[in-house]
Amino acid sequence: MSSAWPAGTRPGIEGPSGSIGAGQSTIEVIENNTFVYTFGVNLDSSETIRWSINGGLDSKLFTIEESTGTLSFKDAPDYEQAQDFTRDNNYEVIIRVRDDDTGLTADQAVTVVVVDDPELQPCDGSNVDNCIDIPPP
Repeated sequence: MSSAWPAGTRPGIEGPSGSIGAGQSTIEVIENNTFVYTFGVNLDSSETIRWSINGGLDSKLFTIEESTGTLSFKDAPDYEQAQDFTRDNNYEVIIRVRDDDTGLTADQAVTVVVVDDPELQPCDGSNVDNCIDIPPP
């Protein structure tokens, strides 16, 4: 199997920043969701690659699908009850991709910023921008 890049070239991760090979990326996700991002790599589709988590202060809170590079929270985060190490809703994890044909790896430090999903309130005439119509009982 041949890679899309010259032999010995490290794989490059395409993360939320959109820049292949960037050492770090940041992504915002809305609370109460587990899906974060599906990573890409600069290798030919015929390459055998494996994704893994390779550290980060909050790595134990995440899972990554080894074959697809899909990063998810193990449990959906709650903005009001941050579980990250610094309790500021900035979750830090390091993603690794490994090219099984060459043994070469690349890492990307990812900060996942959890943002608040405002609770919808019943519409009462004064609150019309962020409300939901609830029919009377």
